[in-house]
Amino acid sequence: MVTWKKLEELWKNGNHELREKLIIWDAVIRTKLMYGIESLQLNQDLRDRLDTFQLKGIRQILNIPI
Repeated sequence: MVTWKKLEELWKNGNHELREKLIIWDAVIRTKLMYGIESLQLNQDLRDRLDTFQLKGIRQILNIPI
């Protein structure tokens, strides 16, 4: 969440194309998540929370109201 919030200004007001923002999301946020949880065994509740987190980020990049 901290990294996502640091990049929030980029998602909302950045002069980057949508494709570039999605590449940045994938390279920074998703990579950081995957590295942090690679050794965890996730139950269904945690998987659902990760899905929700990812969808919130994508909606923010696409400017879809949450």
